[in-house]
Amino acid sequence: MFKKWFQSKEDTIPKTINKRNTPYPGLMARLSEEGAILQLDGSLTSRIPHEYRHLNDLLPSQGLDMHPHEWEGETLQTCIRDHDNRPIYLIGSIHKECDIWKLSLLDITELQEEKLIREKKEKLINIAIKCSREISASSRLFLMESIANAISSIVQAFHCTQVSLLVQKDNGFWHHLTPPSKKEKLNTHTHLYDISTQINNLNDDIIILSDFISASKGITFIIPYYQENRKSVCLQVTECSSSPDIAKEWKNIAQILLSAVATRLSETKLYNEKSRLFHIAAQQGTYWWEYNHGTAHFRLSAEMEKILELPARYDKNDFFSKVFHAEREEFKDRFNEAINRRVSFRQKIRLQTAGNKILWYDFCFDNESSLCLEPGFIGGSLSNVNTHFLHEQNASKAHERITSLVANAPAVIYIQEYNDGSLNNVFLSDSISNVLGLSAEKIKEDTLLNYIHPEDKETFHTRTKTLLKKGIASSQYRLLRADGSYRWVLDEAKLLRDSWGKPQEVIGLYIDVTDAVIANEELNISKERYRILIEDSPAIICRYSYELDLTFANKQLLSYLKIENLKDNSINLKPFLSEVQISNFNKRLKSLTPSKPIVNAEICFQFPNQEPLWVVWAERGIFDNSGILQEVQAVGRDNTEVHNARLEMYQSAKMAIVGEMATTMAHEINQPLCVMKMSLKNLSRKLNSSDCDNEYIIKKLNRIEEQITRSTKIVDQLKLFGRRSALEDTFFEPQNAIAGALSLTRPTLSKCDIVLSVSTSPAPLIKGHQDQLEQVLINLIINAKDALLEAYANSHELKPQIKLDLSHHDNTLLITVEDNGGGIPDYFLEKIFESFFTTKPHGKGNGLGLAISRRIIKRMNGELTAENTANGARFTIYLPC
Repeated sequence: MFKKWFQSKEDTIPKTINKRNTPYPGLMARLSEEGAILQLDGSLTSRIPHEYRHLNDLLPSQGLDMHPHEWEGETLQTCIRDHDNRPIYLIGSIHKECDIWKLSLLDITELQEEKLIREKKEKLINIAIKCSREISASSRLFLMESIANAISSIVQAFHCTQVSLLVQKDNGFWHHLTPPSKKEKLNTHTHLYDISTQINNLNDDIIILSDFISASKGITFIIPYYQENRKSVCLQVTECSSSPDIAKEWKNIAQILLSAVATRLSETKLYNEKSRLFHIAAQQGTYWWEYNHGTAHFRLSAEMEKILELPARYDKNDFFSKVFHAEREEFKDRFNEAINRRVSFRQKIRLQTAGNKILWYDFCFDNESSLCLEPGFIGGSLSNVNTHFLHEQNASKAHERITSLVANAPAVIYIQEYNDGSLNNVFLSDSISNVLGLSAEKIKEDTLLNYIHPEDKETFHTRTKTLLKKGIASSQYRLLRADGSYRWVLDEAKLLRDSWGKPQEVIGLYIDVTDAVIANEELNISKERYRILIEDSPAIICRYSYELDLTFANKQLLSYLKIENLKDNSINLKPFLSEVQISNFNKRLKSLTPSKPIVNAEICFQFPNQEPLWVVWAERGIFDNSGILQEVQAVGRDNTEVHNARLEMYQSAKMAIVGEMATTMAHEINQPLCVMKMSLKNLSRKLNSSDCDNEYIIKKLNRIEEQITRSTKIVDQLKLFGRRSALEDTFFEPQNAIAGALSLTRPTLSKCDIVLSVSTSPAPLIKGHQDQLEQVLINLIINAKDALLEAYANSHELKPQIKLDLSHHDNTLLITVEDNGGGIPDYFLEKIFESFFTTKPHGKGNGLGLAISRRIIKRMNGELTAENTANGARFTIYLPC
């Protein structure tokens, strides 16, 4: 149905419409009864982008299927678009003339745009007032957020490209108070430096930035707000409209908004300044006071009232009572004088604060500052200077102490000023008079070079060059005293430079080292004497490590080693020692401790192609702080002659014993010879007879062989006993020494009818010389035999008896020789081990037997003792095993 209706409607519309330009200000249309446009005239026809065929095309907002008669006499308003898509606002009516309907529309575009601008202004002003109220009512903490929200509201309401606030820094440079609110992204960058220059040079109410264009066509302008005749804040706006008049329309809006912003920013700035001042005052302990001379009203800051614990109502006398009594009267007088005469004054006073603490305060009255107070009031500050004042007192005391110390110190402090390569004295401490007997002023007036010893001037010049090159120098030279003598000084100097590395001054010390230099010279002389004593000493002096590596050897030891020095040779002592000596060395070194660092011994060196060197050796251990042995220092004396003499003495004693037993030994050897002689006679006689047989011959030959063996055994034992002792100690069984001693003494005892009883038990090895222990045992047995024979001569009822006993307990071996010969007189017991002491008749003893025996046992680290028993004497040998 609608298709048929539209078709019928199209049939009634003419195919062509004639457009004529008429002077009618708008559009004039002739219409059919159905509303079709028959003719369109008027001044706007040239601006219409397309043809209009029906009334509905011109009045689209009025509804569908419009008929002219339905709108006759009605006022019609419509809006169409021109070629540039700009709106054209129209107003008119429909009326009938001669059966033709006419539509008359007037152009009211300018009137409509003015109306829109006016409405926009009203709306913008209302929003600005609202935002201004919100900014004024916002709290300080949320002020920037409120300003940002206000800017955002304006941008959204009026579709601006950009709106931002600019404030000026202290350096005159303007910056955005809040980030710019943008609806569109700018394609050109605005330089705030250029904007700042234009704002500062602005004399008008508005500045238009021609070079600041947004992506869409528009204009950017800045509107300043003046506060106390200066620009305090600006509003920067970018509008889509390119009309310069738009900036003027924003002026009232900007003033409304910026007045609230400027007021709140001033309040915030004032609050921040007060907060800073309060914080600084609290940190510095500074408070205010005020006094009205007319009403005698005195008041302090609330913080100070709390500190002083003043009552709710107080006057200046209450404040005076808090002043320490030592300063109170002076302070009252100066305070009243300053008030009456209006004269500024300042005084440090002590105040009694909370908890009865006394603190120092600086009370200040500045008459000029009081002019800013309320009429009738004067005032000032009260600052807590307790810490600073105490520091000043301590610093003053420290300065006095340092001054006194510097003036009386043994060192001289000096400062030299650098001037184009030269150093000039500008300060010398008074202690210079203690060193040189001259005042500091006299030396500064003269040049220091005149006081330096002629032989030390080159040293002084080298010191100066080194100081300027390296920045530090140390040297010693002699300075002339007032009495004409010279004193040695140690000069320690340091060069100070500025931040560019340029020399400024030298700070140094002169230390009197005369005594030290003299002592050092004497020490060097002593060292040289000591070195000569060590090097040329006939004794062996050396140092060696725990492994016996030599670290020092004097000339005496080097001569034995056949080398000139140790620098070119690495020498170890082990190749010159036997295994026994090396073992003894190790034991001695292990026994050294920090509390017992010294040990003595007799050692034997066996240097190549030289006789064995016996040395009395003293070793001293050198330990570190942890008690660990680091090195051994040893001194040795050649004891070879004494050692050989001792061996000769031992050997002589042996020979004396052999000589004493010669008769008995001759008898013992003669008996086998007689038996052999008799056997040979019997064998010869038997061989001449006819009844000689082989069995008889063999029997006699065996008898002869037995006697030869007996004689050989006696001779071998004598040879063994009579030979010289071995070079060094060895381990041996003590039973063998006892057997050897008994083989030589048993015949003698048997001849003298002395009963010998021997008791032995298994015993460990002992260290020493077996032949020397045999010598001791033989000597003890012979002495016991002589004592028994003497006792038997006095009493034939005596049955002579000797007991020899061998035993050991723990690590000690005991050998006892006991007789029943009546013992030794008590007054002889203490002397029997002395050399040349004997109780035997003249010619029968030399008094060396027991002395040598004791010395032999002592060298074996043992002990020989004598004591009386009930029937005789007992000698006991103690040996380590």
